[in-house]
Amino acid sequence: MIKTFKIKQGFTLVEILVSVIIIAAASIAIMTGVTKAKAQLTSIHLEEKAYDALRDYTEYWKARIASNQVGMSNSANTLEEVVLFERSDNNHVVGHLSRRNITPGHHGSTAAKHFILSTKISWVDKSFGESIDKSMEFFVKQIEYNL
Repeated sequence: MIKTFKIKQGFTLVEILVSVIIIAAASIAIMTGVTKAKAQLTSIHLEEKAYDALRDYTEYWKARIASNQVGMSNSANTLEEVVLFERSDNNHVVGHLSRRNITPGHHGSTAAKHFILSTKISWVDKSFGESIDKSMEFFVKQIEYNL
């Protein structure tokens, strides 16, 4: 009598299902991390764009003060809009630039005429799925130059 041996090759159905479940769980964890990282990077990008816009806006008003182009008519609050992030669905993130009254500073021991300027930008960050109001503000003193 000749004995024959059957050699089992391959994986069982249970082994394949367990490996598919492990790979699916790892994929879900990786995709969740990627989504959160992308939202964080978008939020950082918005803050950088807001900083640049506020810096440029502040420099514009500092130049107007320095060149003595700010009269009584310019002492009221102003509001301008700037697009911080363009989206393909036309749901852009818009920042609102504003400045408060430009007030003369105290001269103290110097004869130089200077002004106090306050500028601000505010926007709504929806990077994480919820609306978060964010803002940034600059307070600066600027000397008026008489040429």
